[in-house]
Amino acid sequence: MKKLLFLSILFCYLLPVNTFAQITKETLIGKWVLVDFAMMPKKEKGKLTPKEIETVDMMKQVLQSQPKFMSFTFKEDGTLLAEPKTEDSDANAMWKLKKDVISITSGKKKKTEEYTLILLKNGNLELKALKSKVAIPVMTFEKE
Repeated sequence: MKKLLFLSILFCYLLPVNTFAQITKETLIGKWVLVDFAMMPKKEKGKLTPKEIETVDMMKQVLQSQPKFMSFTFKEDGTLLAEPKTEDSDANAMWKLKKDVISITSGKKKKTEEYTLILLKNGNLELKALKSKVAIPVMTFEKE
C-alpha cells in the first residue's frame, strides 16, 4: 500500500514536468512561421464583435492562400526580424524572454508588446497578447 501511495505521489509530481515543455531562449531561437490566428474576447463570457470575426476570417484566408506570409526570426543577440515589414516597423526590433512572457519592442515609436508563450505538444508555439484594446490576438507559429 505504501508503494502504491509513493508511486501515486511521484506520478503527480512528475506529470506537470512532462506535460508542458518550458520555453527557453534556446527553444525560441530561429524562424517561426504563422500557421494559425484567432482572437479571444477580453471578457470571460464576452463575444467577438463582427469586425473582430471578420479579422480572424481574413487572416485565416490569407494563411490558406499564402502560407508562410508572416514570420518571426528570433536571434541569439535579442534582435527580431518580423516579416512582412510594415511602414511602422524598423530593423531594430528587440525581444526579451522572462519565464513564459516575451516582450517585443519594435517600430519607430519603440512600442513594447507582451505575449504569453505556450509550447504546444506538437512543437508549435502559441503567442497570446497580454494586453489589447480589442479582443486578444492568439497566434500559433511553427518552427521552420
